[in-house]
Amino acid sequence: MSNKHKNPRVLNIGLLTAPSGKYSDSYYSITMNFIRILTPLVENLLIISENLPERYKKRVINKKVGLTDNNCIFKRDFYQIFRKIIANLIMQIRLSFVLMRVFNRIDCVFIFSGTLLLPTLFARIFGKKPILTALASESSYAKYQGYNYLYFIIIKFLEFLTIQMSYKITVESPNVAVLMRLNRKLLPSGPLFIISDNFKIINPINKRENNVGYIGRLSEEKGVLNYLKSISKVSVKYRLKFLVIGDGQLRQDVEDRKYIYGNLEILDRIPHEDLPYRLNQLKLLVIPSYTEGLPNIMLEAMACGTPVLATPVGGIPDIIKDGETGFLMENNSSECIAINIIRAMEDHDLGMISKNARILLESEFTYEVAVKRWRNILKSI
Repeated sequence: MSNKHKNPRVLNIGLLTAPSGKYSDSYYSITMNFIRILTPLVENLLIISENLPERYKKRVINKKVGLTDNNCIFKRDFYQIFRKIIANLIMQIRLSFVLMRVFNRIDCVFIFSGTLLLPTLFARIFGKKPILTALASESSYAKYQGYNYLYFIIIKFLEFLTIQMSYKITVESPNVAVLMRLNRKLLPSGPLFIISDNFKIINPINKRENNVGYIGRLSEEKGVLNYLKSISKVSVKYRLKFLVIGDGQLRQDVEDRKYIYGNLEILDRIPHEDLPYRLNQLKLLVIPSYTEGLPNIMLEAMACGTPVLATPVGGIPDIIKDGETGFLMENNSSECIAINIIRAMEDHDLGMISKNARILLESEFTYEVAVKRWRNILKSI
């Protein structure tokens, strides 16, 4: 019996991604990981994307993986609430029409956003089984970004309806499902991270200088300003070197603090292939976020043997066990961050935590494990 008759429902997959801003390298990295995972499992994979950068497009074209010729427009400089709502509506309508044009080429569609209501609805109407994938709370993101309250309510409502209209849901980590109160339609969890050969320990933790770092988007929901405020509190007891790598809306606020703290280095975004070197220079990576899904930078740091100190949000508590595979802090206030940076730097088992983190990544987040997980997920659709 051919494979087509054994599992006809998952032969042809559409992957629909939402538009992302210029600071969203991690989003594209997750997308590329998912493409790599799905490619050996399906007959054909069609990427439906509004603004996938050219450098990523060149990496996905092969016999099994294709891109739509859609060139939708979504301007991200709409600041007034009415214009943001209209822009979002136009984007969803255009994506829905593109999806309709390719319905005859796909059996189901994975949707990389919890607020794409119209594409989800269209897919459901035409029997194409919309699967919400790699979810994080977009309403929480809108809340901590300081958007107009009306916009937050609209995003919250869109999120609720999209989840209700979806056929199935899969998240990267069980705790994300708990926090988002997803108690139905759940498929098994399917992390999308893949350890590449680049992310490894090249500088043992005991040979590293006392460098503490933040790597990520410079925006409100990431808690980066709280991290910076903690520097003076830590410096009362320790003379550590602090690092910030990233770009975003708070870039100028971060730059202004360079002149306050003499032990702070600020770098712009760096190429993804340079991350392993930077992570191997850190003795501690701080993730002080208000909201998260399953952050790539946390997993990449752990793969490099770099202990992570993070707030217990999103999927983080599923991965970091305090004092075993990393450090958790009660909240992301500057006082709490400072206390926990000192606690981590004074931990005599830091070398063991570094090893435990690497062992966990080797056992749970390899390409082979990811493919096996997603093969089982596809069978259950």
